[in-house]
Amino acid sequence: MVDFSLDLALVAGVSGLLSLDRRAAFQFMASQPLVAVSLLGFIFNETALGLMLGAYLQLLWMSCVLFGSNVPRNDTLASVTIAGAVFLYGRHVGEIDPAIWCLAILIGAPICIAGQWLDIKLDHLNLGLATQADEAAQTGDTRKIAFLIFLALIRTFFANSSATAVFTASMLYLLTGLQGVLTANWTDVLGVIGLYLIPSLGIAVALSMLRHRRGIVLASITFAVVAAILTQGYSA
Repeated sequence: MVDFSLDLALVAGVSGLLSLDRRAAFQFMASQPLVAVSLLGFIFNETALGLMLGAYLQLLWMSCVLFGSNVPRNDTLASVTIAGAVFLYGRHVGEIDPAIWCLAILIGAPICIAGQWLDIKLDHLNLGLATQADEAAQTGDTRKIAFLIFLALIRTFFANSSATAVFTASMLYLLTGLQGVLTANWTDVLGVIGLYLIPSLGIAVALSMLRHRRGIVLASITFAVVAAILTQGYSA
């Protein structure tokens, strides 16, 4: 139980840090599903699976583009939660097969909507901090400005890490329960969906973004990654 709690806290902590890169600070693109899930896979010694899941999820959420005041679906929160549940399943429950990570994607996909709602709420809260920062700037109170920036960052971190912990634990519970009642036929069906339908859908989404210049490079990279994975037999 202690080991599981530590692993769950690790997933939540990684998610919190990546949430800062997403919108609050840095923006090194580490919050993109391909990078985020691959990093989590490396941490849990599931590098190949992490790269594959990250590539699939990157393709599926290729349209989640951050620009201006746009608040897209939170692909980072959903991707880390999905991958976290899969890796925790492998470490604490049983063997990871295509049916498991297919179920995780199907169950966890709507989390991107909850993450979008969380981003909007944090933005509204930060508007109040921005007003206070403007008032502090007029009086030259740099300490207060620094504190307000720190407060915004730490609030974003804890909000996202807490949401990740709750969603990941809930998803792991569902995965464990569903795996116990799935028949062999349903396991095979989910395996086919995971190995062929999901990547095909992701490639279709990525290709649809090629008309947008901002998506050309990322779509090309993720397409190449998925093609390489399938060619080398990770899907076998």
